[in-house]
Amino acid sequence: MKRYAANWNGIRLLRLGAGLLIILAALQTKEWLLMTGGVVVALMALLNARCCGSSTCNRPVRKNDKQTNAISYEEVR
Repeated sequence: MKRYAANWNGIRLLRLGAGLLIILAALQTKEWLLMTGGVVVALMALLNARCCGSSTCNRPVRKNDKQTNAISYEEVR
């Protein structure tokens, strides 16, 4: 439980507030499809999840084992 309560920042609070506002708007207008979107946004804030999960959209850094050769340039007039 401590893991979910740690590392709150401004964007996470903004996401939670937006999710709650969407849920309240859906309750007032009785739009149940809108409520599912609000629940998803609020859960993303509570679980600290992003669109890509836990930053799994990043590509791994490729190691460059090749040595580069020195390039010499000539001045052309």
